[in-house]
Amino acid sequence: MSLAAQEKDALFSGRHGDPFSVLGAFATSEGLFLRALAPGADELEAFTLAGARIGPLLRVDDRGLFEGAFKGGQPAPVRYAASRDGARWNFADAYSFGPVLGPVDDYLFRAGDHKRQFDKLGARPISHQGASGDHFAVWAPN
Repeated sequence: MSLAAQEKDALFSGRHGDPFSVLGAFATSEGLFLRALAPGADELEAFTLAGARIGPLLRVDDRGLFEGAFKGGQPAPVRYAASRDGARWNFADAYSFGPVLGPVDDYLFRAGDHKRQFDKLGARPISHQGASGDHFAVWAPN
């Protein structure tokens, strides 16, 4: 599941067309595969949102790309503990969460017939897959 150099460059330059396809949590035949960006980190360890340890990821690119394969488990939102030179910081992996908007929303937006755009677009507080925070969405089809 390693990434080609061209795809890594696209991620780090912010030009990747679909970062959700390569970052986050994925099911494999053996269990769970995690890939995350943590620029500036030397080490990265994965935890569930509830705090259960999943395990350390291996840095596969000096710019801060990490990967890890784990037996068992299913894709779910992940929180990371990153460290470098004694500094430590935590963050939730936005790419490990499932989508908030679905295919019906996409269809209705395209058709110009979505009756609850005020519930879907803009900024609003949200609780999603066990995490509370803010959701922000815009409709920009092109």
